[in-house]
Amino acid sequence: MFSHRHAEAAAPARHLLAMVEALTPEGSQERSEAMRRLAEVAIAIDNRHEAEAMFARMAAPPYLVKTASHEAHASVHLGRGLRARNLGELEKALSEFTRASDWMERAGEGRNEFYVAWCAYEVSTAHSQLGNLADALRHSERAQAHFRRVMGEDHQYVINTQIDRAALTALVGRPDAALLLFDEADAVQARAFGARRPLRGWIDFGRAHALNALGRPREALPLLHAIRSLDFAKTGWPDATLRIEFEIGRAQWLLGEHSAGIQKMEAALEAMPAKGTPNWLVERERAALAKLRPAP
Repeated sequence: MFSHRHAEAAAPARHLLAMVEALTPEGSQERSEAMRRLAEVAIAIDNRHEAEAMFARMAAPPYLVKTASHEAHASVHLGRGLRARNLGELEKALSEFTRASDWMERAGEGRNEFYVAWCAYEVSTAHSQLGNLADALRHSERAQAHFRRVMGEDHQYVINTQIDRAALTALVGRPDAALLLFDEADAVQARAFGARRPLRGWIDFGRAHALNALGRPREALPLLHAIRSLDFAKTGWPDATLRIEFEIGRAQWLLGEHSAGIQKMEAALEAMPAKGTPNWLVERERAALAKLRPAP
């Protein structure tokens, strides 16, 4: 598999960068190329933190653009976008990720499909964080197509983008289609990872959300209770517990437990901003909750 080959290449790529750093001055083209190679390998083995560190270095003086290649230009904008996102500057991040993606789209024949996929993925993520759901879905589909082409069907990035597509599909008002996409993601996960199912929490939450939207809370509740105790701290989903509690409350309301459901949703919604839930999603859920409260 693509990921296995790149896992074997990680140590040599780090060793090459160390050698180049020992033999060349700071800001050299050789260092820039070695960092870019390590970033590509890091992405392939799902070591996002190492990849982001490399992109951030390439986007700062004295590196910036050291070659005329499309990948070098894209790397600079990726680094700037990652830095802006870390600072909470989401509009700026989207602009930089879009510029990175544009560079790779213009690369033409022989372009690095891996970079094309990564840029599209970051554009999708930025749109999602800003609540531009239709745009996020479009770029997520594009990212998945490129990831599938270079990594194969069973790579975790392909599954991740399938989950993103499913969640966005539900959010744009197509929960029936979303449910099918989540089922497909789970089937690929089972084939790739067996009984371990490392992405179970994401998939089953998405299924439950879609089931609630379809008016099927009796099917949603067992999924939500089953993932309630999972440790989401290491998954980069800080508001997971609150999102689960909100969906449990929604299911309770749909089952006729109106008072208990509203109380649970209100408590979860109040705590969401402090856990990093996007503002657009908080406002969306607040509007949904307002429709469920009894008239005064």
